[in-house]
Amino acid sequence: PQLAVAGGVSGLVARFATHPFDTLKTQMQVAGAVGGGEVPSSARGGPASTSAASSSARYRGVVETARVLARTEGLIGFYRGFGAVVAGIPFASAAYFGGYEAAKRATSAFQDVVSKTKTSSSSDVSEDVSSGTSFGLSYVVSSLTTPTASYVLSGILAQSLASIAYTPIDVVKERMQASGVLGARGAGAYKNVLDAFRTILKTEGVYSGVFRGYWASNFTWWPFSVVYFVVYEHMRDAAVVTCGVSNVGGTSGEGREKTGDSP
Repeated sequence: PQLAVAGGVSGLVARFATHPFDTLKTQMQVAGAVGGGEVPSSARGGPASTSAASSSARYRGVVETARVLARTEGLIGFYRGFGAVVAGIPFASAAYFGGYEAAKRATSAFQDVVSKTKTSSSSDVSEDVSSGTSFGLSYVVSSLTTPTASYVLSGILAQSLASIAYTPIDVVKERMQASGVLGARGAGAYKNVLDAFRTILKTEGVYSGVFRGYWASNFTWWPFSVVYFVVYEHMRDAAVVTCGVSNVGGTSGEGREKTGDSP
C-alpha cells in the first residue's frame, strides 16, 4: 500500500511539472499534419493560404508556440487535458509500482519452482550432459532462475498492467491538448475531460477508442521498464555489497516516474 500511494503521488507531481511541455509537443505535432493538409491550396492564393501561413507561423518553434498559447489562452491553455491526469495517473502509477513488486514476488515464486524441478532432475540431465539438447535445456532453465530474468519479467508485467490505466488517460489528454490546433474539428468539440471520455467511448468504442495505441505504448515502454529496473536493482545490490547498507534506495519504484507519453 505504501508503495502504491507513493507512486501515485509522485506520478501526479511529476505530470504537473511536465504537462505544459507535453501540451506544446502535442500541439506542434498535430499542427504539422493540419498545416500540411492546407499547404497545397496556398499555391492558389485562396483563404486557406492565409490559414496555413498563420498556422505555420504559430507553431514554428517551441518558444513561439508557448508565446502564442500564453497570449491566446493563458496559463490554463498549458494544462489542457490535465483533468484526465488528475483522475487517472495516481491509479496508473500505483499500478505500475505496485504491479512491479507483485510481479517480482510472483516471478520469484516461479523461479523457486523451476529451481526445485531442476534439482530433482539434475541426475538425469548430468547423464546426458554431452547432449546438445540437454545442455541447451539446462542453460535455458538456469537463465530463467537468475535475478536479471526476474527483473526483466517483472518490468514487462508491470508495464502491461499500468498501460491499462495509462492508455485511456493519454488518449483523452492528447485529444484535449490538440483541441487548440484542431478547433471545432474533432478534439475541439469536447467540452471537458469527462465529455471527451464519454464521446470517445460512445463513438469509437473501447478497443478502437479509449484503448487505442495500447500495444504501441507497451512496445514503446517495455524496453524502458526492463532497462530501468535491471539497472536499478543491480546498482542497488552493488551499493549494498560495497557500502554494507541494507535497503539502499528504498523500494524499487520510489523516485521514478515517466514524465513523457505513456504508457
